[in-house]
Amino acid sequence: MKLKLLHLVLCCLLATSAFAHRDDYFRFTMGDNPANDGWTITGGTGEALDGLYVVMADASGTVTWTRDLKSQPGEKNQPYVSQAVLKFISGTDTGGEAHVVPKVILKDKNGNALKTFVFETAPDNLELQVCDTAKVEMTEELTKEIRYIDVTFENMKEGEMVSFNYIDLITDWFMPELRMNDTIYIQAEDYDEFWINNRKAYSPIGGGANSYRNDDADLYVAFQDDGAFFQSWTLGHGHKDNWYGMAVKNMTPSGGDWMTYKGDYVDGTSNIITAESAKKNWGAWLEYTFDVPEDCVADISLKIGTHWAVYSPIGGTGTGNFGKPREEGGYIVEGMAEDWVKKYCATVVTSLDGNNLTTNWSSYPKLNGHSQLEYAALASDPYSGWTSTQVLKDGNLVNSDTLFIYPNPRAGDPDNGNPMIVWSTYYKSELYKELAQRTGDESLNAYIKPDYADVPLTKGRHTIKVQSLAPMMHFDEIRITAKKGTVGTEKSIAEDTEKLVVYPSPATDVLHIKGIESNYAIIDLRSGATVIEGFGNTVDVSGLSAGVYAVRVGTQTQSFIKK
Repeated sequence: MKLKLLHLVLCCLLATSAFAHRDDYFRFTMGDNPANDGWTITGGTGEALDGLYVVMADASGTVTWTRDLKSQPGEKNQPYVSQAVLKFISGTDTGGEAHVVPKVILKDKNGNALKTFVFETAPDNLELQVCDTAKVEMTEELTKEIRYIDVTFENMKEGEMVSFNYIDLITDWFMPELRMNDTIYIQAEDYDEFWINNRKAYSPIGGGANSYRNDDADLYVAFQDDGAFFQSWTLGHGHKDNWYGMAVKNMTPSGGDWMTYKGDYVDGTSNIITAESAKKNWGAWLEYTFDVPEDCVADISLKIGTHWAVYSPIGGTGTGNFGKPREEGGYIVEGMAEDWVKKYCATVVTSLDGNNLTTNWSSYPKLNGHSQLEYAALASDPYSGWTSTQVLKDGNLVNSDTLFIYPNPRAGDPDNGNPMIVWSTYYKSELYKELAQRTGDESLNAYIKPDYADVPLTKGRHTIKVQSLAPMMHFDEIRITAKKGTVGTEKSIAEDTEKLVVYPSPATDVLHIKGIESNYAIIDLRSGATVIEGFGNTVDVSGLSAGVYAVRVGTQTQSFIKK
């Protein structure tokens, strides 16, 4: 006997708090071969059926799916799992009385139950989908690691069947906490609201000041205006809501309306606007708050991307109104000799507690009229004609606070002329890790790095602000990793220009880094590979072969010779 109804879902929804920081703990889509996906099944015999896996009870009792989360890649700590919604089907064709009891059980490494979700008793009816909500009231944080997850169906009768195809455990509201040697992920859609900073927020889904979503929804930075046909989520438009950012739906830039400046000019006659007005007209911003229980330093990266179809025209031509008279909607940005939107297409500035962070990147693949395939090749090879993004400060070239986003050259089908035709959020470090593995080019290892390195964080509450300067981009999440480090000097903040000094050079056994103890990396300049990483201000280089190397501390590098 086969299941007749196969559209089955097991999922957990976010609790109905209006203020939500939210992150997935565990998500799995059931296929037709559970063993390949790390699941074991007891109490029944399985059969692949139309992309699912149907289990028939061997005897009266319990059928259990078990997953070892140790084998789940990219797992994220989630201490507040508190609500589940289960949609499933079970039983026979006899239509008997309700008797199957579904449960989801979270267990520690020793198999001890940490939390159990119990759902309504299910009828014996393969024609009926059952959907129920199970909640566990949170009285304290679940600090123990969840190692196993069981999906059980108790009181099964011999020969009865059961199946599901999706499981997702999420949380009640909680404030993200960054612990030492831990990594947290803050979803783009879980931005702060007025309860923290008196900032206005708007959601067309749910209304009011409720910004959370009950699914994982990326955000778009685009333009919109009143009466537009809204299509999807976006970061806010600066001129809306009295200069406050808003979460609104997205209108893809088209026509001439979005190209026109609509804000304040510096005086009553000229077409000059300030950089701040340009950010408010074409940019957007959101804030994210998290707690730090002890002093540390952190690496921060953004999972963010853009689309060739919008990046190419915007980055290639800008608004088309640069330099025109104000009567025609034209503008000139004070102190700039080029179109703001063309220069800053798909760029962001990230700040921590009001201080702009210096990026870990010193160049990017500038558009310069390239075709899709040419640009994909350029973006894949940082050593071939990338444009510097460094700025001159106190006579030194230093990395800027502007992070340039560009289409993922691995998105789409490069072999058929369409390398970047889909939206693709990505971490730059993971892109170049993949490219290094695919090509065998070890020099690309130098680009496996966070967007912002060694950011000092003191104990307490902190706020990250992600400010776009111009469209278009697709924003998924923020990744923050805490490490041991010295807090007290702000080496990662843009205002710091202290020069990195290492000695002696040539070095034989020990290399010294001038100043306080810091996280460092030693890079072989012949291959670009990181050969030593550590914390301190002395480095044992006795094991290195003779050659030229570089020391990287934060965003600064300094070369030295090893004898």
